[in-house]
Amino acid sequence: MSRNTTNSKTPSMRWIQQVRTLPSDPNSNDFLKLEYLDVNLNNSRKLINNINQLTKNVKEYVDDVDLQVNGNLIQLKQIQRELDWLE
Repeated sequence: MSRNTTNSKTPSMRWIQQVRTLPSDPNSNDFLKLEYLDVNLNNSRKLINNINQLTKNVKEYVDDVDLQVNGNLIQLKQIQRELDWLE
């Protein structure tokens, strides 16, 4: 593996490249093992991205609900003050 290739890869991908450079026995199904690792790594990345997006969406939703609730509380307090004044 060349030095430039190693530096251009992210740390999480370096070990995959190292595994691929290991000598393999054609009868040991190494290719299938590598495909399995690649698929699992890709699926893990997708899952992490989905969780991050879900976290962001939930935070935005909670912020919106907080604004609505706080806005309604302000209106309710104003109405209560007006009603208190009438008593």
